[in-house]
Amino acid sequence: MPRLVPTFVSALALAVTALPAMAQDGMVWSYYRSVAANPLDTMLNLTYGVPETDNIRAFVTCSIGANWVYGDVSLGAPIDGLADDSAVTVSFHANGYDGSIDGTVLRMEEGIWGVNLAVGLDDPFWTALMAGGTLRYAVNGRVATVLPLDGATEAAHAFLGDCLSIGDLEPEAPAPQMK
Repeated sequence: MPRLVPTFVSALALAVTALPAMAQDGMVWSYYRSVAANPLDTMLNLTYGVPETDNIRAFVTCSIGANWVYGDVSLGAPIDGLADDSAVTVSFHANGYDGSIDGTVLRMEEGIWGVNLAVGLDDPFWTALMAGGTLRYAVNGRVATVLPLDGATEAAHAFLGDCLSIGDLEPEAPAPQMK
C-alpha cells in the first residue's frame, strides 16, 4: 500500500504539469440556451471546454436569486490546500480590466475543480470576457491561471443579452412530433 502513494502522487504531479498544454487542445467557447415558459426553468449556459465532454475550464450559468439575476461563474484553478466551500478572493486582469470578486472553492465530482463566483450582470468582468485576448485570474494571490478569450465574444454577448432579459425570453417552439 505505501508504494501506491508515491506512484499516485507522481502521476498526479505529471497530470497537473501537463494541464496547461492540454487545456487548449480542442477547447472552444460555446453558448447553450433552453428557454422555458417559467424563467426559473430556463437554462442559459456559457462554457469554455471540449464539446460534449466534462473537460471544462469555465462554466457560467444565468441564475435567478432572491433579489437579482447574476452569472454563476465556475473557473478551473489551482486550489491545493484550500478546504471545500472555503471563502476566496479571485483577482482578474485582462484588457484594461483589473478587479476582484469573492467566491468559494469548488470541487465537482466531474468537471471543474477551482472557484465559484456570483458575478453581477453589470460587472466589468463581462466586458473583459467579450474583449478577446486572455483573462488572467489568481485565487488568494496564488499563481495566475490564463483563460483564452478568443472565440468568447459572440457566445458571451449572446449569453449576457439573454441573461439580462431572462424574464422576457420567449420559449422555444416544441419540436415537431414524428409520426
